[in-house]
Amino acid sequence: MYAIGDKIVYPMHGTGFIEDVEARNIGGKQIDYYVIRILNGNIKLYLPVNSKSDIKLRPVSSREEAKKVLRDFETEEVETDIVWQKRYQFNLKRLKEGDLESVARVVRELIVRDITHGLSTEDRKMYILARGILAKEIAVVLGLEEKTLSEKLGDIIREKLAACAES
Repeated sequence: MYAIGDKIVYPMHGTGFIEDVEARNIGGKQIDYYVIRILNGNIKLYLPVNSKSDIKLRPVSSREEAKKVLRDFETEEVETDIVWQKRYQFNLKRLKEGDLESVARVVRELIVRDITHGLSTEDRKMYILARGILAKEIAVVLGLEEKTLSEKLGDIIREKLAACAES
């Protein structure tokens, strides 16, 4: 169970915090809901505290996990020769999993795909979503400004671009 103020990640939406726990009367039953404030877009969500669904609400990653993801982001190899529909399904599944490593993998693969083949409109939308989720969580965990982290990711992207151009 989460407490008010806990920093969390809600898959497909990103990093936020528990703003409140609110009781609501639904069909004659009192149900407690987490009131979740998502930082990207200032979205407010209500999620039943005792939700049995496959929603993978989780605490933000540790500093060590965030640093490892950044290190791996620079060095991890990616597969680029996957047909569009299969790639989209794999990436959507990874975003729904919601763990930091899966989101980083989506961003890495789409960066390389953009460099080598370009991105379709749907791939570009997914890239923008995934990059925002990744940058926000790492920025929150490491206590950085999101803009600073986005610039760092941009530097890594430019390095990958240069490396791909040379090979």
